[in-house]
Amino acid sequence: MIWIIYILIFFPLLSVAIASMSLIVWVPTRKEDLCRVFELANLKPDEKFIDLGCGTGTVPRFIAERTDAKIHGIELAIPLYLWSWLWSLFSKRRNLSYFWGSLFTINLADYDVIYVFGIPDKLKTRLRPKLERELKPGARVISYAFAIDGWNPSEISKPSAKKTSIYLYQR
Repeated sequence: MIWIIYILIFFPLLSVAIASMSLIVWVPTRKEDLCRVFELANLKPDEKFIDLGCGTGTVPRFIAERTDAKIHGIELAIPLYLWSWLWSLFSKRRNLSYFWGSLFTINLADYDVIYVFGIPDKLKTRLRPKLERELKPGARVISYAFAIDGWNPSEISKPSAKKTSIYLYQR
């Protein structure tokens, strides 16, 4: 009986704790900023987009509803991943899918646009080296709220002092 408690409560909570050590504790992208993320992505129908640490899948869902491009989200925290996955089951969008796992174990070479919301230190020390190794020429990286130290953004979306900065980088 005790193992059921571990499976149903402890293991999902542990996965959330582990996921929070990856890039950032789960904090959703503000809904008012989703249009700016979509505009910066500038997706073509034959391109692929991925949200690294997609949480409940808000960004991929929003993007998928507005384009025919292939949209993916990856999430390590089991409860957040399950929420995204269940939501996608009821979606009529066939260009949207979610994966459970660590963003550090997937190869990003096939993606045209990578979206990330992480804290500066982890963006610099953990994610930037991976992106530099794997991104194809012309790939775009969108970083929500924080710049990627050592890279020069090709565009910064910040319409007012009260708005969150969104950084676009091009390889």
